[in-house]
Amino acid sequence: MLVCGLLLNACRHEEGPPLDQQLYIWQRQWTPAHADALAGSRADFSTVRVLALQAFPQAGWSRARIDAALLKQDGRPLIAVVRLDGQLPSLNQDDILQQVQQLLADWQGQGLTLAGLEIDHDAGSARLPAYAGLLRRLREVLPQQLALSITALPAWLDSRELPGLLAQVDSSVLQVHAVSDPRRGLFDPHQAEQWARRWAGVSDKPFYLALPAYGVALLPGTAQAPVVESEAPIARRGQRRELMADPEQLSQLAKTLRNDPPAHLAGLIWFRLPLKGDVRAWSLDTLRAVARGDVLDSRLGISLQEQDGLFDIRLDNPGNLDRPLPEQLTLAVAQCDGFDGLGGYSAELRDGQLLLTRQQAGRLAAGGTRAVGWAAVQKLTKELHMFVPRSRYLLCLSLCLPLAPALACGPTFPMRLLEDRPQTLAQLPEGSFQFEVSRLGKPIVGLKPVVKDAFSRDYNLPDSYEVQARNWAEQQGLDDAQKALVGQLRTLNDGRVAEQQGASLPPQINLYTAGAVAFGAGDHELAAEYFRKVLALPAEQRALRSTWAAYSLGRALQAISEEANELDDQGRSDTLLAARQAFVQTRQLSIDGFSDPLELGIASLGEEARILKNQNHWSEAIDLYASQNLLGSEVGYSSLKQVVGELGGLSDAQLLEQLKQPLVARLLTASLVSHQGWSFGEKPEAEQKLIKLLSQGTAGTFDNADRLAALNYQNGDFATTRLLLEHAGDGGLAWWLRAKLAVRDGDKAAAAAAYAKAAAAFPRDESWGFRGDYDGNYEDLKPGCRVEGESALLALDRGDYVQAFELLYRSGDIYWHDAATVAERVLTLDELKHFVDAQVPAPPLVPQQPDAYYESLPIAAQVRELLGRRLLREGRYEEGWGYFYTPERQAIAKAYGEYRRSAESAWLPTRRAEAYYQAGKLARASGMEILGYEMGPDYHSLWGSYSLEIPPVQAGPLISADEVQRQQATTAEPDVRYHYRYVAGELGNQAADFLPHTSQAYAAVLCKAARWTRGSDAEIEYYQRYVQNGPFVEWAGNFGMNCEEPDFGSANKRYLTQWLDASRSAVAEHRLAAGAGAGVLLLGAAYLFRRRRAVSSHKAT
Repeated sequence: MLVCGLLLNACRHEEGPPLDQQLYIWQRQWTPAHADALAGSRADFSTVRVLALQAFPQAGWSRARIDAALLKQDGRPLIAVVRLDGQLPSLNQDDILQQVQQLLADWQGQGLTLAGLEIDHDAGSARLPAYAGLLRRLREVLPQQLALSITALPAWLDSRELPGLLAQVDSSVLQVHAVSDPRRGLFDPHQAEQWARRWAGVSDKPFYLALPAYGVALLPGTAQAPVVESEAPIARRGQRRELMADPEQLSQLAKTLRNDPPAHLAGLIWFRLPLKGDVRAWSLDTLRAVARGDVLDSRLGISLQEQDGLFDIRLDNPGNLDRPLPEQLTLAVAQCDGFDGLGGYSAELRDGQLLLTRQQAGRLAAGGTRAVGWAAVQKLTKELHMFVPRSRYLLCLSLCLPLAPALACGPTFPMRLLEDRPQTLAQLPEGSFQFEVSRLGKPIVGLKPVVKDAFSRDYNLPDSYEVQARNWAEQQGLDDAQKALVGQLRTLNDGRVAEQQGASLPPQINLYTAGAVAFGAGDHELAAEYFRKVLALPAEQRALRSTWAAYSLGRALQAISEEANELDDQGRSDTLLAARQAFVQTRQLSIDGFSDPLELGIASLGEEARILKNQNHWSEAIDLYASQNLLGSEVGYSSLKQVVGELGGLSDAQLLEQLKQPLVARLLTASLVSHQGWSFGEKPEAEQKLIKLLSQGTAGTFDNADRLAALNYQNGDFATTRLLLEHAGDGGLAWWLRAKLAVRDGDKAAAAAAYAKAAAAFPRDESWGFRGDYDGNYEDLKPGCRVEGESALLALDRGDYVQAFELLYRSGDIYWHDAATVAERVLTLDELKHFVDAQVPAPPLVPQQPDAYYESLPIAAQVRELLGRRLLREGRYEEGWGYFYTPERQAIAKAYGEYRRSAESAWLPTRRAEAYYQAGKLARASGMEILGYEMGPDYHSLWGSYSLEIPPVQAGPLISADEVQRQQATTAEPDVRYHYRYVAGELGNQAADFLPHTSQAYAAVLCKAARWTRGSDAEIEYYQRYVQNGPFVEWAGNFGMNCEEPDFGSANKRYLTQWLDASRSAVAEHRLAAGAGAGVLLLGAAYLFRRRRAVSSHKAT
């Protein structure tokens, strides 16, 4: 058997401390293949997490059909996973608890012992409080020894409710994979690491990372979202898009986490256990190798087995890394009598070569083999060669499918204003509810804002945050004996007994503690009496408990008003008025400097607001909640959201009456203009009715006119928008809307003027927070930057390209992708250079953190490096290198330029060849850094990890023919991803032009050129050039893989040898002519020698 092997890339890992490795078993229907998979995984994965139960929005509950005997035989710790679909309209806690308890009982009845229970619920952040309530109840009914964990989403990291959620469980599993945008694949290792490190800062409990070891196919679906095909095939016509997690990326991430683990990271959990024949998962060999941190190696090769002139052609992969099937195999044959392709390959005989071409994408599993064809060959004229274009690990196949979200989670990219220019100018982004309500509140002079992290909760204690915070604050200012006594008194249920036993305490402490005990026991009358006694003490004797007593008095009076049946309406009203006065007194005491560690002065705003709201005084309640929010209270912010919901629940007549109050109308407008309650771009059903009622309720008044105009613009009522803008003043939002209406009217000059006024009116630090579009892109919405970005689109349209770039550049990182597109594709090189030289000085060098490979440079450094790369690409080497940020990168850029100049000017051919080759090496090794395009095709802005697949621009609305021409003139050569690799390959190819064909260096530079352009037509070209002209070298069997360094010294000698051989041959026939010729050559050499010395002397002076 003849074997022609081909070594592919391997990634060597350093040893690091082990991380616990676990496995998800996610198949809903178990098969005999599970037995082999479990047995094969037992040595490397400590624990299995088994999908056990699912709740679907429509179909209800579904049990996975597990093989209990197999799990029992496996013997590893077992965790059951209960999946609660994120689209469930609500969490029926009683039903869920019943289903979970029944599941545990059933599994126990089958002889299974559970180590834990994991709840998988991809809830939206707004639903986390309800989720935490479910977990709290679940914890109460679960066996004490059973560990409770949850699957967690990175989207929760920005939620204020996350710490409370994590407090309910023993550990969490952070899921960092899923399909968000088909352009981006399943997994972003940099983002995953960032999420893990952020999670470590939030959770002080153990957590795991759930990592992907699988792939999916996206099939044609609706216009908005494709259909996801995972474990089970889906019968659907049309092209499919394959997404597969990259083992090499994940292996590198695992190495990083082993060497520098985030705090509390307990291990990795791989999704999912691969079964034999599972085309959507890595092979078990690859999964084990990645989990162990082994060197990943795929020795993909062709094996030929001959019998009576008939050769069976097979692909073998004896390594541990799955590999995509090669696109084409080439075998040199002679006198071929018959042939055919097998296993997804077609066969073709062309110019003495048998070409086997892949018909559909696929992978060859680690340790696998596949028959790909056969050939009847009577005679072999040369040793068979195999040529396999090595494609990078295929993450996304370029097929035509809608680019819309399929599942939650996944890497996201900044929104691009240039992507759809008419839509950018037409759309008014939703506002920020948090920003809008911050405009409603009035500051309270003297009341200090919330102090973040004043108290740190101990999650090892069973008490709630509130109880722990109270206990912490209650001990301030007390000695150890007093602390212990107060703790004992708190366990009593009779206020009078507490007063007697606490007689040794200072009066303020004794009386307040007695009142707190009475309040806890439900004796609110007695509690109020004690709190009044505290407040009756001289001021100097109640420094610690004044605000406490006033606040608690208000709460006690509230409770009395709700409980006392003997009170008539007037009596109840008087009691509530007294409660409100107590809360007002609480704030004043806090302002006056009395101890307020629990920030009860701020809390009193919410308590008083609740009384007012319950009395239908909505406007006064909103005023207080808004002030509470302005002071940094999360309770105030969430209360305003709740008020919006309650307003929406009023009858039409009631709401119309309330909308006469400006604050009510402002709050409702703030919610509507911020798209509160929207889901995936769809407004709630009741919103249209609220907009109609708001219009009726505010008719004839122009209070809040700019916000009402924004709401009407978003709703498509442009006539009302224009009417309101006549009374909206000169604020930023009003001018922004005027600019949009001018664009709509086709008056671009008026639009440009309005945009300029809007940009001047918006404060530069005004931020509406992060927002996302329906494709998963995000935007840090700063309206001042956004209006300048939109104004840049008009500048592009009128041909003012430098101003367009300047407007986009001012946004910093927010619209950098747009600014970069204009800088490298629209501006001429001299226009960009003039702008940078005049307005972008080199920023000070900030040392990069050793582990911050993806750390972004300052925006000034980014634009300067973009210019530097463009100068190098266009051959202005002497100018380019100085624009790079770091001395290391400057040195590389400078060396590249020197090699390029030497390649054009060196005297000796071998010197030119060596310069071309060295330039090629730098282009291949550092091409992204010194030659790469910031945007397409290389995407330096995304570290080369992703491609946004932006189509070429075409003339149309807001895109002029001149801009299109400019962009076409700056297209990459060649216009393919990682174009600098092809530049490197061509430099290697040019090096061969100056080398003897018989030299080792000729073969070596072509081999390197082929290696630098693997998987491309250029690789084939360079290989064929070697085959036609090059010498035999021992390593030619792995041409393009195992390449020797070129020996330019020997090549130089070979030039002389060739000349002498030719000279001797000529002398034998024409001695006289040869002598004359030699004399001419010697004279020429002498002349060149003298000239070179003269040039050197001139340079020296």
